[in-house]
Amino acid sequence: MVGGSTSDNRKFVVLDIETTGLRYRPHDAKTLRSNDIVYDEILQFAIVDAASESLFYDSFSPIKHSSWTQAQSIHGIAPRDIKDKAPFSSRKAEIQTIIDAADLLVAYNANFDLAFLSAQGIELQDKRFVCLMKSFAQIHGRRGRYHISYT
Repeated sequence: MVGGSTSDNRKFVVLDIETTGLRYRPHDAKTLRSNDIVYDEILQFAIVDAASESLFYDSFSPIKHSSWTQAQSIHGIAPRDIKDKAPFSSRKAEIQTIIDAADLLVAYNANFDLAFLSAQGIELQDKRFVCLMKSFAQIHGRRGRYHISYT
């Protein structure tokens, strides 16, 4: 078992986020004129432990977006699917508790997921993480045009 232990399956957790798009609000955006930019929002978030047990799963209604056609074509989440859901902020404390209990965060395209979480105020300081996208690129022998190296 990579990164986990049989006695405590929360040693590492696997995260997955679906969003309205690719633009996350930088944590220091208070210094920016943030009204000029509509940042994307988290629509769905899941966390599983090392034993594949679901620790968290929910969908969220965005506050500033009514549609996200391009993102919807990728993840399939339509506005009608989440119209009656609460915003991400309503579950933030629960999510923070799960993140705090983990020693290692694992995600595909971890920089993207962690940037969105951080932008929503989830504290990630000193958290170790593994990006499965980069690990796969090393094994498969390819990398995207945005990545200079595998590390």
